[in-house]
Amino acid sequence: MRKIILIICGMVLMSGNIIAQSKSKKVDWEKLTPLEQYKQGVGKDIKSRKIDLKPITPKDGIKTGLVIAYGHVIKPPYKVYIEDSKIMINGVQISPSLIWERETPKSQYKSTPEQKQKYKRIIEVTEQARKIYCDNRTRKSDREMRKKIIKFLKKSKDIVVNANADNLSKKGGTLMITFVGENGPDGILIRNNMCPSFWEKLKAKGYKRQTKEERHRESLEQSVKGFEKGLKMEQYLFFRSQGGGAVSLYPFRYKKVISIMQMEISEEDKIEEIKKLGFGYGGALDIIENYNKEEWKVVESIKEE
Repeated sequence: MRKIILIICGMVLMSGNIIAQSKSKKVDWEKLTPLEQYKQGVGKDIKSRKIDLKPITPKDGIKTGLVIAYGHVIKPPYKVYIEDSKIMINGVQISPSLIWERETPKSQYKSTPEQKQKYKRIIEVTEQARKIYCDNRTRKSDREMRKKIIKFLKKSKDIVVNANADNLSKKGGTLMITFVGENGPDGILIRNNMCPSFWEKLKAKGYKRQTKEERHRESLEQSVKGFEKGLKMEQYLFFRSQGGGAVSLYPFRYKKVISIMQMEISEEDKIEEIKKLGFGYGGALDIIENYNKEEWKVVESIKEE
């Protein structure tokens, strides 16, 4: 529960920093090209995508499909595995993104003492609202339960501007709270499985709740199985610098990249052409900065059925 709240608070802080930066620079977005907008918006945290990879090609593994990470082609066969809570393919870390780890250090978003105190209060208020929900969801009607939560939030005027619990029932829902200094409401997720009583009943039935580490490990294992399945189905998996899993595109799109890279056009035009193939600006920039003609020969040799 604390993790969920912290993530929400982190997103609020990050968005606040981005808004403050955009206001100070006074960027006229209408005068920027779509590529410039991407670089100053979604892609602003990644200053350089250049990276050298040294994949290890195993003797045995999955021989079908293709993996391209950060614009580099990794030739088959493939071994997909977990190492130190990171997903690896042929010795190359593909999740979390190596570029994202390098370009966005944790210290990037520093909070002032005032901000830390504010987010501490947000956590306290949110947890208390959840506690009221858990204590009353089986004892009171939905209407009475919502009324108790709103009554508490109205007393927290130091941090709460407005709140709405209309979308909350015994089964759970979303509590909308506008905190002091924010432009709009945040959706606070509330579910019955966040209540101690929920897990006490399951424990009595012999269910063992997974630890945070166990849940993370299970998530990684599911991702590994998904990537392996995709490769066995002869998918071409493209892992981008900004992370977010893999993009799977048809082989002819990758072959088209080679043709575009050979064109006598500007780098900006090449980015636009590659972006149109489905790679997005992030993927196109990865390819442009890390394109290796020798690596991409693997793509030329693959036959399309």
